[in-house]
Amino acid sequence: MTPSPTSASPSWARLLIRVLGVGLAFALVGVLIGLRTVAITTLPHILQPGPEMNIQEVGDGLPAPHLLDWNLNLLEGLQTLRDLHGAMLFGMGALLFGALGLLTISMLDRTLRLFSTPNPTEKPGVNAAPPLEESAEGDSAASTAEEARGSREAEALEGALDMAQLGRVLLRLLAVGIPVGAIWWVADLLPPGPIPTAVRYLGLGLAVWLVLRREPEEAAPAWGRLAQMGALFGAGLGALALCAMPAPSAELMAQFHTLGPFRCDIWDLLAGRLLFSQGLAWFGAGALLVLLSRSDLRLGQRVGLLVLPIAAGLLALLAQRPFSAAAMAARYDATPEVLQTAVPYDPTKATSGVPAGQAAARELAQRLNLPIGAQPASPDHSLVLFLPPEGLAGMPYLPQSPATVRISGYTEMGLTATPDTIPTVLDFLKRRDYRTALAWAANKHLCDIAAKDLDQTAQIVASFRDLENCPHPKQLTDGLEGMLFTCAASPENLALLDHWADEARFAHPDRESKVLMGRMYERVGETEKALLWYQKAEMPRSFMARVRTSPPNFHEGVVTGVLRLNGHPL
Repeated sequence: MTPSPTSASPSWARLLIRVLGVGLAFALVGVLIGLRTVAITTLPHILQPGPEMNIQEVGDGLPAPHLLDWNLNLLEGLQTLRDLHGAMLFGMGALLFGALGLLTISMLDRTLRLFSTPNPTEKPGVNAAPPLEESAEGDSAASTAEEARGSREAEALEGALDMAQLGRVLLRLLAVGIPVGAIWWVADLLPPGPIPTAVRYLGLGLAVWLVLRREPEEAAPAWGRLAQMGALFGAGLGALALCAMPAPSAELMAQFHTLGPFRCDIWDLLAGRLLFSQGLAWFGAGALLVLLSRSDLRLGQRVGLLVLPIAAGLLALLAQRPFSAAAMAARYDATPEVLQTAVPYDPTKATSGVPAGQAAARELAQRLNLPIGAQPASPDHSLVLFLPPEGLAGMPYLPQSPATVRISGYTEMGLTATPDTIPTVLDFLKRRDYRTALAWAANKHLCDIAAKDLDQTAQIVASFRDLENCPHPKQLTDGLEGMLFTCAASPENLALLDHWADEARFAHPDRESKVLMGRMYERVGETEKALLWYQKAEMPRSFMARVRTSPPNFHEGVVTGVLRLNGHPL
């Protein structure tokens, strides 16, 4: 007679240790597979197309916002995972799934003994160490006994792994892999839907249970019972696979690109949720394997173990809730109407994917009740420009100086340029934590108001606000560099230059970006700060000596007099 399941049931402690061990082994494989999925789907949105590792919208020689300051070691690791192919990919897959196969067969085959205990054929006492005697040669005898014992232990370890049994196990795993691969290939030929998924996982469950399940002859179940358990296992795997977060879709990545270039914090959110969801689903598969493979569990233990894969599947579903269309629209304003205002994302085109222009401004105005177009509160007005005869670079030729130009009372995007809209827009950005698809439209409005008022300091402040919180570097960095090179050396602007040099806020990844900071400080007469940045850039001693003795590139003083137009004072 065989012992009843109740009397042979394992303790809860041992059972939980087994579940945790098997579940974590499965979860590790799931996380590694998910990490390669992350590498394949996200790297095209981080790096510029081409063989070199250039980050999108991060220019050489310029400070980089920390949200775009990527860990190069991480990117290299993702590239290695993405570029696995051929024999290397097959070898890694064989290693991972071979280890899972060995773990699975050890759970399903109760007759398996991969490690055998050698039975010595020697008669007792033949090779035994002689008893130690109280003599002058006692130390020598003890040493000889220890050597003999160590030799026997080494022989036992050499014979511990049963190579013949291991070969039979590998053949059985191959016998599972071939039909499962064929079933997977056939399912790929079917139209997408629930039927191919059911075919895949039911076929996997049946193959695993029918080929790998072994019990002692007196307890061996019938083939029908094995098929039922295999189908149940396959159905559970299919349900868990549906709960796991899939690879990020093109639609989801397009919604993230409404925030600007793909950022480190968004990658952390996306990769973390995907790996967590995948790991949970695979952990649930391991717990399900333990549950169905043990025939000696009490009813309470079965119910308790069943909670684990169910909870793992539910948590895997919850992990991906922030990426639903409704959640993205509520959190990031990535509604269909806003998405239509963006140029479709193209990795070869900077600024693509970001809602911009008058259409995006209208969406912003609708949410914040902002006025649009010319309004009495912000009328057009004239500006007198005093120019040299040849004009200024970048401006159309003007036949006479001074010249009068008209400044519109609304911004480039069509929003009315009234100062009382500034607090409303700033409050919107802060409430959204600057994570909104309309961030560029909002910051562009603030920059345009400052430009209309000829307030370079306010323009620089708005630019930094964008670069730190919702960076759009290609739209801003060139203009920001020009303003910092031409603005007055006022205390407010010097503080803003210190802001750009703050390495807790911006990264200065290459030598050219450090030289740039040195040039800016040199221009405004901050020689010591300039020398510090030139030293970081490893500039030559002769250059440093010249900087120490050169005067600043601006003059202090006051201009007095009367401005006249057509003979009349202005």
